[in-house]
Amino acid sequence: MKYILDRGNYHQFEIMEVNKLPARSYFIPFETRQQADSVNIRTKRYSSAKVQCLNGTWDFCFYPHPADFPGVLDTDKTVFSSIDVPSCWQFRGYDRPFYINTRYQFPFDPPHIPQEEPVGKTFCWVGSDLGIKPRWQQPENEYNFVGIYRTFMEISQPGKRRILSFLGVASCIDVYLNGQFVGYSEGSHNTAEFDIAPYLTEGRNELLCVVHRWCTGTYLECQDKFRFSGIFRSVYLLTRPQEHIADYKIEAGDDGVLTFINESPVDIT
Repeated sequence: MKYILDRGNYHQFEIMEVNKLPARSYFIPFETRQQADSVNIRTKRYSSAKVQCLNGTWDFCFYPHPADFPGVLDTDKTVFSSIDVPSCWQFRGYDRPFYINTRYQFPFDPPHIPQEEPVGKTFCWVGSDLGIKPRWQQPENEYNFVGIYRTFMEISQPGKRRILSFLGVASCIDVYLNGQFVGYSEGSHNTAEFDIAPYLTEGRNELLCVVHRWCTGTYLECQDKFRFSGIFRSVYLLTRPQEHIADYKIEAGDDGVLTFINESPVDIT
């Protein structure tokens, strides 16, 4: 199957998401309260009949030189390796863990990030080795690596409402299904959800995801931490009726009474 792959979303500052559903409160729907109450809280995500968990072994293709990242990908002619989802590709033999605190892994020049070129000189003030002083570093063989993920989903009754949920992807994700572009999201630790019902067919469906090491959103994610990449949290498919609770909130009043408020839009078809 052929895909025309986007080459601009990750480095265009004005694009943070494409076709992504509005953010909502996290919950796993069940058909009945009795079913929800009978499941251990630690396994609720994988125990609902409305949830199809997509975790497992996915096909994977890693591009250490982003200039080799194709504009058109034919999955029938692509040689894939494999990777487990969720995971970080630094722990699977691709790239290496990188710990930094007060600087970026690439030259600080917002909103620009490396695209196909090698990473240039980076600057920082603080380091445990030399104390507080200005220093320049020239990374070697560092690029904005790209990973392509592929898996398949078996779908019956494709006319139902289907919502694809990614609970965490670093740094960003372009989503494709059956040869078509579905959407884009950045914000590594935020859930990204897409309505994929229009792209599904009966039977086997091919899901393709493109993940870049850095995107413009990376400028907002410079925390004191190890820097990892990939689909590092669970992926699942929700099956919902046309009329359902999409979002909710609970407010506590001054009298201690908790009020459940349905935040779903009026037109949820």
